[in-house]
Amino acid sequence: MRQDPRSPDIPTRGCRRWALPLLCTLAVCTSFPACTSPEALTIHSVVIRSDSGPLSPTTVGVEKYYRTIFATMRDALRGGTRDSLAELRYLLLIHKKEGMVSFAMEQMERFELLADGLEFELGLRDLCDISLNTAKPTALSNLDFTFRMRGPGNEKVVLGGSDEDGVAFQVLLKMRDFDSTGQFLETSQNLTLKVDDEHRLVDGKTLEIPFIIPGARAQTTIREILVTVAMLPGIVVVDGRRLPISQIAHDRLSRREVERLPVAERLARGPSGYPHCDTYTSLFYPEGHESIEKKPLTTLLEAIRRGDAKLFRHVFLAAHFMPEKDHEKAMSRLIRWVRSGTAQQARVAMGSLRVLSRVDRPVTDRDAWLLWWKSRKPK
Repeated sequence: MRQDPRSPDIPTRGCRRWALPLLCTLAVCTSFPACTSPEALTIHSVVIRSDSGPLSPTTVGVEKYYRTIFATMRDALRGGTRDSLAELRYLLLIHKKEGMVSFAMEQMERFELLADGLEFELGLRDLCDISLNTAKPTALSNLDFTFRMRGPGNEKVVLGGSDEDGVAFQVLLKMRDFDSTGQFLETSQNLTLKVDDEHRLVDGKTLEIPFIIPGARAQTTIREILVTVAMLPGIVVVDGRRLPISQIAHDRLSRREVERLPVAERLARGPSGYPHCDTYTSLFYPEGHESIEKKPLTTLLEAIRRGDAKLFRHVFLAAHFMPEKDHEKAMSRLIRWVRSGTAQQARVAMGSLRVLSRVDRPVTDRDAWLLWWKSRKPK
């Protein structure tokens, strides 16, 4: 507690602050004049004893000192960034000393392992990748992926091999499936990729784990997928040392909690709060979309002319692929369906207009779109 600068430092009655063992020499003068003579000086040894006994390495004061240091180290460790790792290394450098008390030395050695583990985690993104193996992927087909992890440089890394040294990766799947009106269904799924056998990542060897994402519903026009792989808590053996991985964030973070993290920490850790390995994101289309992508305006005009429900998907895809220079002409045709088309034609047209105009209007309100079209200024 900070001393009030206006108050003098006056010992309280009983002097309880002086609770440590002290050895004092007290000079007692029998009479004031005699104090000028050495022969008249009587010396007595006075000992003020402490209730806690003599000082030892395990006194409360020492424990409090190290608890403060360890709390600072834990804060640095939880940061999960290069800067916080450097701070932790510095704290270890200045506080770990030969001959320190045993309980403090054990904690220091534990923090050293955690620091090495954090350094390994921060390098994961350079070691891992996600690749798509499906030759001609579509929105409706199953997607075959492989997660790969390489060893870091010349270090000998061992993954898995026993329950005690278990290693597993979490795959977070997020998918949005858009229909021909632009409405979408969002789903998510978690997969766990466990390293059952021992894998030695040395001499160019790579860990490879396959996984599959099932295809979308038949009515899907565009599928957007986001695949994120993170490392779950476990043990990685690096050059014979068993390093604890992902021991910092014991509790999985919610999406909102992750969004509130500092940018550096959010990049270092995946959506679950575990160390981030790699991310894959892409859009997938129905089979045969290449012809629509090559001639989007021609496709859209022909589909509108024919008005066939089987071509509704073509209208929305054409709007998605439409170059900027053709937006105005495409919208002038789509607004006709909004004005006089069937209910389903109007919904498809309004969904396509949302893509082309980037205007957020519901696909169920014809009047709102007609009013927007009437009040807008063509580019």
